[in-house]
Amino acid sequence: MIVSKLEHILFKAKDYRPLQALHQTTTVLLNTVIPLSMLMLLGQVVAVMSGGRWQELQMVSQLVFEIVYSYLSPLTLVIFMYVLGQKYTLNRITNYLMSLIAWVAFELPLRNFGSTSIEYISFAFMIPLCVVLIDTSVDKIMGHLTLSLPTSIPQSIKESASSLARQCFKLIAVYALIWGVMQIPFPVIGYIQSSFNLLFSVYQNPIVFLLLILVLQLLWYRGLHGDALLAAWFEPAIIFSTIINMHALIQGLPVQHIINATFYTNFAAATGAGLTGGILINYVLRRPRRNVLPEMEQSFVPALFNINEPLIFGLPIVDNCEFKVAFILAPLLASAVGYTLTVLEIMQVYTYAVPWFIPFGLKGLMGTGGDLVTALCELLIAILVIVIYAIPTRRYMAKVKEL
Repeated sequence: MIVSKLEHILFKAKDYRPLQALHQTTTVLLNTVIPLSMLMLLGQVVAVMSGGRWQELQMVSQLVFEIVYSYLSPLTLVIFMYVLGQKYTLNRITNYLMSLIAWVAFELPLRNFGSTSIEYISFAFMIPLCVVLIDTSVDKIMGHLTLSLPTSIPQSIKESASSLARQCFKLIAVYALIWGVMQIPFPVIGYIQSSFNLLFSVYQNPIVFLLLILVLQLLWYRGLHGDALLAAWFEPAIIFSTIINMHALIQGLPVQHIINATFYTNFAAATGAGLTGGILINYVLRRPRRNVLPEMEQSFVPALFNINEPLIFGLPIVDNCEFKVAFILAPLLASAVGYTLTVLEIMQVYTYAVPWFIPFGLKGLMGTGGDLVTALCELLIAILVIVIYAIPTRRYMAKVKEL
C-alpha cells in the first residue's frame, strides 16, 4: 500500500516541470565536468608514463575546470533559466535579463558575486523560479486586459505595443520583488541559504541514501524504471557533491563528500540496478552443458556497461520471488560496506566524475585516480554480492531445469 502511494506521487511529480529542469540542469553540469575529469586522469597517466613530461594536459584541464567552477553560480542560473524557458515556452531573452538583474542585485550587497558555495548556488535555482512565476503571472493578468488603441493603428503595431507593455510590467515586478525582499526586517536570504545547505547535507546522510536505494530497488522490482521516477529527487545533490570534490582535489583540500555521483553508480548501479552482475557470475559458475539460458547469455555485454534491462525484464527479475530479497539487499549492503570502508579511510573518497557506463572496477580506479586499495575493496564487495545471489540463482536454475 505504501509503495503504491509512493508510486502515485512519483508519477505525478515526474511531470513537474521545475523538478525536470533542475535535474536536466545538473545533468548538463555533470556532462560538462566529465570530459575535464577524463582529461585530468589522462594527463596524470601520460605524465607518469612519460616520466613527468606532458603535464600540460592535466594543467590545462584543471585550469578550464577552475574557470567553470569559478562561474558555477551564474552558469547554473543560465542553464536553469534556459531549460525552464523550454519547459514553459517563455521568451528567453527577457527571462535571462530578469534573472541576471535579480541575481546581481542579490549577490552584490552580499559581496559574494564569485562564491561557489552551495548556499549561494541556491540563488541560481530560486531566482529563475521566481522569474518564471512572475512571467507567467503577468501574461495571465495581461491576457485579461485589453489595450485600447485607435483603430487606425495597424494590428502589428498594437501587438508590438502589447508585447512591450508585458515586458515592462515583468521588469517592474522583478524590481518590486528585489525591493520587497531587501525591506524585510529579518534575514530572509540567510534563511533560504541555510535551508538549501541543510537540504544538501541531508543527502550526505548514509541512512537517507540507503532509504533512497531501497525505494529504487522496490520500484525496479515492480517493473518500473526506478531512476526515471526517483533520480530527479537526489541526483542534483550528488552531482554537486562530485563537482565540489573535484575542486577540493585540485586545490589540495580534504575531499569530504563520500556520497557522490561516482559512489552511487559504483555501488548502487554497477552492472545495472540491483547489482545483477552477481546473477551472471553465479550462472557462469553453474552454467549447464545443455539448456543454456538465452536471457543470461544475452545479458553479459550490456551488464558490463551497467545496463541490465535485458535481465530485469527478460529473465525476468520483475515480480520474481526467487530474486526479490537478493535484488533489494545487494545494493544496500554494497553501499553500506563501501561507505563504512571510506569513513574508516580504508577506501578513498571518489573524487573524479566518471561516466555511468564505465565498467565496475575500472570505474573505482578512475574515480580515485588509481588507488589500488580501493580497487581491492571493491573486489571484496563484488564477492559479497556474488555470495548474496548464489542461493537465489541456484534455485532459479534448478527450477528452470525441471521445466
